[in-house]
Amino acid sequence: MKSDQNYKVSTDYQHLVELLRAGKLVVCFVTYDWNHGKKPTRMTTDVAIARYSEGETSHDYDGFMVTCCGVGFFEAYNYDLCYREAKTIDELFINLCRAEKLTYIEPTL
Repeated sequence: MKSDQNYKVSTDYQHLVELLRAGKLVVCFVTYDWNHGKKPTRMTTDVAIARYSEGETSHDYDGFMVTCCGVGFFEAYNYDLCYREAKTIDELFINLCRAEKLTYIEPTL
């Protein structure tokens, strides 16, 4: 059996922002420590979905989300900008993607 990867993964977070703002749902991978930094580490990788949605009542609730089975790995909303070190919601989301070492499957369509 050939073990070559049959899909392209990416860490081009600016492109991910563009895909999500265009309405795409993007399959991604998030690796995290179940022990939250305590020894021994228990690293695992989950498959998740990244999406962008506009708030129904206010632009404060426009935002990016990375979720799986009801678990929110991380999110970036406009209202987060008042207490996070980012000038735009896109910048905040990209910073979170880097911090979490998110990778995503490049959509083919």
